[in-house]
Amino acid sequence: MLYITLYLLYVLFLLFLTGSLTRKLFEKLTVFYHSAPSPDVVHTLIFGIISLTTLVSFISLFAPVTQWTHFCIVGLLLLYAHLDKKNVGDTIKALLFEVKSSPYLFALGCICLLPAILIASGPVGYHDTGMYHAQAVKWINEYGTVYGLGNLHYRLAFNSSWFYLAAFFDILSFDGRTAHVINLVPYTLVLLICLSGLYNLFKKDISVSHILKCLLALPICAAPFLTIVFLPSLSPDFVVAVFIPYALILTLDYCEELEISAGGQTERQGETYILLLCLCLFLPTVKL
Repeated sequence: MLYITLYLLYVLFLLFLTGSLTRKLFEKLTVFYHSAPSPDVVHTLIFGIISLTTLVSFISLFAPVTQWTHFCIVGLLLLYAHLDKKNVGDTIKALLFEVKSSPYLFALGCICLLPAILIASGPVGYHDTGMYHAQAVKWINEYGTVYGLGNLHYRLAFNSSWFYLAAFFDILSFDGRTAHVINLVPYTLVLLICLSGLYNLFKKDISVSHILKCLLALPICAAPFLTIVFLPSLSPDFVVAVFIPYALILTLDYCEELEISAGGQTERQGETYILLLCLCLFLPTVKL
């Protein structure tokens, strides 16, 4: 369990750095501008997931995703963190400030995350992971993208981009235990989304999007099958089940901000629009 917890923190840290770098590139391209408030942590992590998955998928076209791939990318991310330490540091400080200002929500999040880590530490129960998920990841680790692999077994032709992210983080795992951590990432995102909704409601910033953020936890609570079966697995179903409703929430948030700003697009709306566009392009690569 301790190993899974530390590994999850490591994965989230790399995704945070990747998302921060992606935001910086968008700002340089003036796709959206650096806003006065600190960047949203959930949005930064989602940008990180999309960017890192895209990069690893591209690399796998030419070479296997090995330890060298992992450490080279980690080295580049650490170099970026050093060069842009002010921006990264300010984002972390803003996050710590929000945690200090709402310790009860932070404690609630830790309490909710603990059983998920316990479940993820258990044996893999989803049969598809043993049937072809783990094999697909292993092929990516040893050979990269293999053209015509579906001729060996048709399920290997599904080619979900989620397997490439799993293959990237499988490098540091013991006995192929990425299946026990990769789906903890979208679960953690659900908790962060719900807690951000509660945080805004407690500040009396009431809106439909913030209420829906809180309600995003209901499917997980009402359908324990999602967590018990999908958490200790490599299934891409869980991340899609999280990101599709969140895309709807982002759409409502965009419309609410548009109404408040009287038709003029704000900097925050520009970021939301780009994130929505990236999600729409990314999700079909995870699962059609």
